[in-house]
Amino acid sequence: MLHYRDLTYAIVTSGLPGNRVQAYQTICEFLIQGWRSLGVELHYGQAGRSYIHNANCFGTSTGADLVLPNGSKLIGSAQLRKGTAILQHGSIQLQPDSNLFRQVFAGEVVLPNLPLKFQGEFLIEAVIDALFDAASTCFEAEFNIQPLSEVEWQAVQALLSPTPSLC
Repeated sequence: MLHYRDLTYAIVTSGLPGNRVQAYQTICEFLIQGWRSLGVELHYGQAGRSYIHNANCFGTSTGADLVLPNGSKLIGSAQLRKGTAILQHGSIQLQPDSNLFRQVFAGEVVLPNLPLKFQGEFLIEAVIDALFDAASTCFEAEFNIQPLSEVEWQAVQALLSPTPSLC
């Protein structure tokens, strides 16, 4: 898997009615609506298991993935369920490097070509804003954005610090 220059998302929820496919569709609605607000139509990929034989997870799609009208995969999603709790995580190919993909996967690759006028940081900001607004609407939620606390930053730093050797 190559997730270079991707934007990721994660949703944790519980109590969604229906089966796994219905849960994917409920959660993915904010992605569909957010991208639609930017002028990009997304559709679900084709169900199947051909992805098992493809090292490039963006080279194929499943019914849980979202694709552009030309069939190229923009968003890949995975879901973990424990009881009624659901964690859905996904990766959005915002700025894939076609040369790197060809080098890593040794062949022709189909990458999404977004019909958007923004690039770089402006693209990232526009997508985040659109998805944030769509999530607020779709999940009927009010989000409070705040920076990490000092204790949270210390926990991050502890994870980044090298572990002392016992040898």
